[in-house]
Amino acid sequence: MIGTKALMVGQLTFVRDGRREYSGFSYASEWLLSRDSFEVSPDLPLRAGFVTRRAPSDLDSPFPFALADTAPDAWAARVIQRA
Repeated sequence: MIGTKALMVGQLTFVRDGRREYSGFSYASEWLLSRDSFEVSPDLPLRAGFVTRRAPSDLDSPFPFALADTAPDAWAARVIQRA
Protein backbone atom coordinates (compact mmCIF):
# COMPACT_ATOMS: atom_id res chain seq x y z
CA MET A 1 0.00 0.00 0.00
CA ILE A 2 2.61 2.53 -0.97
CA GLY A 3 1.17 6.01 -1.20
CA THR A 4 -2.35 5.07 -0.10
CA LYS A 5 -4.09 5.66 3.19
CA ALA A 6 -5.76 2.71 4.89
CA LEU A 7 -9.42 3.31 5.66
CA MET A 8 -11.52 1.74 8.35
CA VAL A 9 -14.33 -0.12 6.60
CA GLY A 10 -16.86 -0.18 9.41
CA GLN A 11 -17.95 -1.46 12.79
CA LEU A 12 -19.34 -4.88 13.63
CA THR A 13 -21.24 -5.51 16.87
CA PHE A 14 -22.42 -8.83 18.27
CA VAL A 15 -25.23 -9.24 20.80
CA ARG A 16 -26.13 -12.38 22.72
CA ASP A 17 -29.29 -12.26 24.80
CA GLY A 18 -29.80 -15.71 26.22
CA ARG A 19 -30.10 -18.01 23.22
CA ARG A 20 -30.81 -15.14 20.82
CA GLU A 21 -27.83 -13.83 18.86
CA TYR A 22 -27.59 -11.11 16.26
CA SER A 23 -25.06 -8.78 14.74
CA GLY A 24 -25.07 -5.27 13.37
CA PHE A 25 -22.68 -3.75 10.85
CA SER A 26 -22.27 -0.10 9.94
CA TYR A 27 -19.91 1.31 7.33
CA ALA A 28 -17.55 4.04 8.53
CA SER A 29 -18.37 7.47 7.09
CA GLU A 30 -14.86 7.73 5.63
CA TRP A 31 -15.47 4.44 3.77
CA LEU A 32 -18.80 5.66 2.39
CA LEU A 33 -17.18 8.89 1.16
CA SER A 34 -14.21 7.14 -0.48
CA ARG A 35 -14.26 6.76 -4.25
CA ASP A 36 -12.70 3.30 -3.74
CA SER A 37 -15.47 2.00 -1.46
CA PHE A 38 -17.47 -1.14 -2.26
CA GLU A 39 -19.95 -3.45 -0.55
CA VAL A 40 -17.99 -5.97 1.50
CA SER A 41 -20.83 -8.48 1.27
CA PRO A 42 -23.97 -8.84 -0.87
CA ASP A 43 -26.11 -8.53 2.27
CA LEU A 44 -24.42 -5.26 3.37
CA PRO A 45 -25.65 -2.47 1.10
CA LEU A 46 -23.31 0.49 0.80
CA ARG A 47 -25.29 2.99 2.90
CA ALA A 48 -25.18 4.74 6.26
CA GLY A 49 -26.67 3.10 9.35
CA PHE A 50 -26.58 -0.35 10.90
CA VAL A 51 -27.65 -3.46 9.02
CA THR A 52 -28.69 -6.17 11.47
CA ARG A 53 -28.64 -9.89 10.90
CA ARG A 54 -30.11 -12.70 12.95
CA ALA A 55 -29.26 -16.31 12.17
CA PRO A 56 -32.17 -18.02 10.38
CA SER A 57 -31.52 -21.18 12.42
CA ASP A 58 -29.28 -22.48 15.21
CA LEU A 59 -26.93 -23.90 12.57
CA ASP A 60 -26.44 -20.57 10.77
CA SER A 61 -24.22 -17.62 11.63
CA PRO A 62 -25.61 -14.35 12.99
CA PHE A 63 -22.93 -12.50 10.98
CA PRO A 64 -23.17 -11.07 7.44
CA PHE A 65 -22.12 -13.55 4.74
CA ALA A 66 -18.62 -12.15 4.13
CA LEU A 67 -17.85 -12.09 7.86
CA ALA A 68 -19.54 -15.34 8.88
CA ASP A 69 -16.68 -17.49 7.63
CA THR A 70 -14.27 -15.72 9.98
CA ALA A 71 -16.17 -16.92 13.07
CA PRO A 72 -14.89 -20.07 14.78
CA ASP A 73 -16.70 -23.29 13.93
CA ALA A 74 -18.43 -25.32 16.66
CA TRP A 75 -15.27 -27.17 17.68
CA ALA A 76 -13.15 -24.01 17.90
CA ALA A 77 -15.90 -22.22 19.83
CA ARG A 78 -15.85 -25.00 22.46
CA VAL A 79 -12.07 -24.73 22.73
CA ILE A 80 -12.32 -20.96 23.23
CA GLN A 81 -15.10 -21.33 25.83
CA ARG A 82 -13.08 -23.89 27.80
CA ALA A 83 -9.99 -21.68 27.76
